[in-house]
Amino acid sequence: MSNFKRLAAVLALLSGLAVFSYGETYYSFSVGVLRLSEIFTKEDYGRTLTGANISFAFLYAPEESPWGVFSQTSLFTPSLTTEWKGTQMNTLDYSEAWDLRISAAPAYTFRLGKKTKIPVSCGPVLIVDWDNYWDEQTSTNKYYEAWGMGMLLDGSFIISPEKRFFIRSGISYGFDFLHTERGKQKSKYRAASGVRLAAVPYVASSLSVFLGIGLSFD
Repeated sequence: MSNFKRLAAVLALLSGLAVFSYGETYYSFSVGVLRLSEIFTKEDYGRTLTGANISFAFLYAPEESPWGVFSQTSLFTPSLTTEWKGTQMNTLDYSEAWDLRISAAPAYTFRLGKKTKIPVSCGPVLIVDWDNYWDEQTSTNKYYEAWGMGMLLDGSFIISPEKRFFIRSGISYGFDFLHTERGKQKSKYRAASGVRLAAVPYVASSLSVFLGIGLSFD
């Protein structure tokens, strides 16, 4: 991945952070494991990707109301990937693949005393995938890009042992329903090629378990 793309990814990760002048604000960094299951419905083809996921999250919770705003930006890179077509399966090398997800949604916070909160949110998510790989047949580097939309459900525990410091752990579930792609991507069971973004019939689900730390302000 080029330096420009690395910089863009970092800026996108930080884009979810914002400053509010009142109420409680929570900024957190988390590390977890994400499993993504994709199905290209008209091709009888699918992929399962599992790997590490890092995320920056922001929660704004007004003191006078349980309703607030939740925003999260996550970056996922798979370390174990398999593809299937019909009843056949194959292992893939996606070492240069990245999955960026940016979401913003209303959040409802359950307060269990002064030190424990359970925020739950559900809202839209923007998905950007890109992949660089070496084509051995043509001895050239290939680039693939995909843009999509979905919904993300997030629930977590926020435990504050100190006034400013907190621990956040939870689970996120995503459902992707829009997928557009361009560039070239070739595997044993699927080949994609195109100059412009084109929509393909597609559904996907993701499940992430995470643990992180953060700082809170009021």
